[in-house]
Amino acid sequence: MRCGFAEARGDVVLILDSDMGVAPEDVPKFVRALSGGKGELINGSRLVYPMEGKAMRFLNLLANKTFALLFSWLLGQQVRDTLCGTKALYRADYERIAEPAPWVDAMNITDNTAAHAHASNVAVAIALAQAGVEPILQVVCRDKNRLAIQADIVGAAMHGVENVCCLTGDDVTARRRT
Repeated sequence: MRCGFAEARGDVVLILDSDMGVAPEDVPKFVRALSGGKGELINGSRLVYPMEGKAMRFLNLLANKTFALLFSWLLGQQVRDTLCGTKALYRADYERIAEPAPWVDAMNITDNTAAHAHASNVAVAIALAQAGVEPILQVVCRDKNRLAIQADIVGAAMHGVENVCCLTGDDVTARRRT
């Protein structure tokens, strides 16, 4: 995401979930809401319109609605879906919040959370180390053999990544495809 935002040339930056929880056709609505002064951060919501049968498991839906109520109370404004990844904001605001706070000592770099492919944790950890941010490389053994795990750790260490957290990883059923 950071690399994409760095290459983007417009005044507005937007994250669109790869699972298509929000349709690409809806992107102009986000930009209009932002430019129309509806907010400084326009957050998507998958909970406004009816969902397909098993698009979200019951406990996930319950937790999401609970988080939304809690965040709404904390922020003093309505938040409908705290876990939707689709967001729009002005580049200047993103650049202001993208810098790590002075009290942040390190950043945890996850390894394919929810058994779903993301950017390489090793590549992200190396990029952060090169940018002067102390990464904590999370390595899970769920999808890799010992040789692959060792290669990732040694490769990251060659680029200055010194902190590693080894985990078993989420069960592959943690991420259901819709």
